[in-house]
Amino acid sequence: MVYGIRKRRHRPLPYRVLYRLFYRLLGSLVDIQIPYDAGDFCAMRRQVVETMNAMPESNRYLRGMRAWCGFRQTGLEYDRGERLASESGYTLGKYVALALDAIFSFSYKPLKFVSLAGFVIAGISFLYGVRLIIHRLIGDYDNVPGWASLQVSILFLSGIQLICLGIVGEYLARIYDEVKQRPKYVIKNVVGVEQERKHD
Repeated sequence: MVYGIRKRRHRPLPYRVLYRLFYRLLGSLVDIQIPYDAGDFCAMRRQVVETMNAMPESNRYLRGMRAWCGFRQTGLEYDRGERLASESGYTLGKYVALALDAIFSFSYKPLKFVSLAGFVIAGISFLYGVRLIIHRLIGDYDNVPGWASLQVSILFLSGIQLICLGIVGEYLARIYDEVKQRPKYVIKNVVGVEQERKHD
């Protein structure tokens, strides 16, 4: 695969900053190496095209799919000139939607982070509930009847809910992986198969 890498963009400064931040964030979240500032336009061998066509997912982030295939890739840097005919049809909202497609299609780390945060907050809530019970037993909250028991109940139920959300999140990650139905492996070369078929 050969793709273009934009060295310079004729876009307002806020857009250029957002582009840069997005590619660095995406690089830290995904487990594959997606080239920074690469465009969708590229030249690909037929084998790469067939591999990408074997990925039936609907939310298709081309730059991520190219990197996921694993074939040799080369980037050519170029300066992107100004548009001569019209303005880009991509609004800020469309760019945000494209960024979310890229992250959610190739990374489970946001879901893992939410699951981990649920377990951590549940653990903190449990410890704080134990502290409230101890203080209630030594008589610190006698002037506010029912306050300690109410807080412990809320913390306990909140902790249970967060743990359950974490467990559901782990299942969702696996279901999402199955639904995409990406090939389990990619065959680079086939050697000797045609000769065997001729003999059969």
